[in-house]
Formats: sequence, C-alpha cells, structure tokens
Amino acid sequence: MLRWQAIAVLLVTAIATCGCTRSHEFPNRPITLVCPWSPGGGTDSVSRQVAKHLETDLGVPVNVINATGGKGVTGHNRGLRARPDGYTLLMATLELNMMHWNGLTDLTYRDAKLLMSLNEDYAALFVHKDAPWQTLQELEDYIQKNPEQLSASGTAAGGAWHLAIAGWMLSAGQEADDVKWIPSQGAAPSLQLLLSKSIDIVCCALPEAEVSYRSG
Repeated sequence: MLRWQAIAVLLVTAIATCGCTRSHEFPNRPITLVCPWSPGGGTDSVSRQVAKHLETDLGVPVNVINATGGKGVTGHNRGLRARPDGYTLLMATLELNMMHWNGLTDLTYRDAKLLMSLNEDYAALFVHKDAPWQTLQELEDYIQKNPEQLSASGTAAGGAWHLAIAGWMLSAGQEADDVKWIPSQGAAPSLQLLLSKSIDIVCCALPEAEVSYRSG
C-alpha cells in the first residue's frame, strides 16, 4: 500500500447559516446529500452511511445524489451553490482545494462551512490478477524500463489519486507522467476498466477495491 498521501473526506454545508426561524422546526422535509463521485466508490459509500445515520437521528429522509462530472466540479458546485437553507449537504473531497488552481471553478473551501471530518484513506495500488508484477518493486522496475507504456486511473485528472500516482513516480525517481493517467469519475468505474484490462493500474483507497479484490 502506498502511504504517500492521506485523503480526507469532509462533510460541509452549502452555507453556514440556516434559513430556519427556530431550531426545533428543522428539519421538516427531506435533506439532500450531494456526492461528487460515482456510485459504488469510497465517497459514495461514506455518503450513504452518513445519510443512513442522519435519517435515524433527524427523522426525515436524507437522499444521496451522485452529481458526477467536470473532474468533481459538478457535484461540489451543486452542493455549494444550493439554497442556504440547511437542506443541502455536500460530501466534499480534497479536490475542492485544487479545482480553482486548475481554472475549473471559482469555488474553494472558503465557500463552505465544515461540519466534520469523516474519513481518511491512504492510496493503494491495484493491478489485474493476471498482471506479471508480483511486488511494487517489480512494477517500478517495469515502469523505469518502459516509461509511459502503462496506464492508470482512479479519479479525475488532477484529483487525489492522480496526485498520489504522480508522487509515487517522483519518489521512485521517475517523471510524474511516466504512468499515463486515464480520467474517470471515481474508483468504481476505474476498477471496471481494470477488470476488463483496459488499464493497467488503479489507484484508490483500499476499501474501495475490497469487493473486487475478494471476488478475485
């Protein structure tokens, strides 16, 4: 497992203040929890666990909406630009700290109020069970001899797992792009690409790949 970068998942609300007149009146209708990444991935799984517990505590439905696309911008945009009435929550990921640097949006973490930090995962690498590499060192040696020949995915371009791959390459004395990055909407679609041998490597959190790993 790569321990190069820890990924923190934050739950934030669209705006700090709630439009309710008195606290005992809130909530009185369903709440939307926006997940910026695809169903079946780690952020989606955490979102659905949070929604389940919120429903129990608050007594109203909490609906998870997967608003994917735009390298994470679509979902973060939907959550942070929602009406500031307390009925829209966003499961933000660290991409919120980087999207504006890439010119993708003017949104930053300053546009949100942190409710709590929920999840932290280390980056892990996965290859197909038929791949010729048995150890990380064997994989690194292959990349050193064959730069830009292997492809990887796990999230959007410039996302957390893309940075983890780039950091791994740099720490191994390689160029950051010696493994070609194939953008995706999260771990779940990336693992499908790996299983079909359309890519060579998936970088994601270990729990995201657990089902695929245990099923062989």
